[in-house]
Amino acid sequence: MDNPARRAANVLGAVFQVAASPVGGLLAGASVGEVSGRNPTLVVPAGYAFSIWGPIFGLCLVYAVWQALPGVRLPGGVGWSTAGAFFLNGVWELVFPFGLFLAAQAVLVGSFLCAGAAYLGLREVGGRAGGWLAALPVGLLFGWLSAATFVGFATTLEGLGVESGVPASCALLLAAGAVAAAASGLRGVPAQGRVACGAAGIWAFAAVVAGQQEDPWPIAAVAVAAAALVALGLAAGLLRRSPARGGANRAWSGGLWRGQ
Repeated sequence: MDNPARRAANVLGAVFQVAASPVGGLLAGASVGEVSGRNPTLVVPAGYAFSIWGPIFGLCLVYAVWQALPGVRLPGGVGWSTAGAFFLNGVWELVFPFGLFLAAQAVLVGSFLCAGAAYLGLREVGGRAGGWLAALPVGLLFGWLSAATFVGFATTLEGLGVESGVPASCALLLAAGAVAAAASGLRGVPAQGRVACGAAGIWAFAAVVAGQQEDPWPIAAVAVAAAALVALGLAAGLLRRSPARGGANRAWSGGLWRGQ
């Protein structure tokens, strides 16, 4: 749908989520990483994991510019949902450094839901451009938020003085893995989005394994299981389109390049 307000909201939201992080750190006197480091949890990922925001921010900016072009038409559910996810990401980056954990987690859940709505809406997006310029950034964003939102509950509890413990931490990891696996295997979403979603989830769970320091085996084992679950979901989704005649490889590559 051609909607100037939606186009503008995405451009402003994509810029806002990039600018909000340094602004939030400056206002609060502490960065997101510093506040997170003061409230360590059993499921905190290794620091390198957060470098994924570089590609996410960059791809979201490209998407925002693309969707603002006069000839581009997007389903309303996708366009408004991405704008909501971008703005809420920026709000989270402003709120979390102040240690407002409950508010920050509520905003993070809202961003996750918006990104999920956009991801589901990708089933109505067709064409090679839609696959690469819409599905790729949305898939990467939703895959990361699928892990970050559930892990964020542990950080919120820690910030409130409540230790999540091994059983609760394992449950959060498995829930995140189940969501990412289901999304990665969702039929109808362009393959670029499914691959990006699965890759982001696996990246997050691998970083949880790398982040384990003391008595790591229970959390690490569950994180490996969550990553394996995502990999299986992604593989099942990519191979599901195999026709009666022809091999799975042809089905996979055809779905990838046609954006199906």
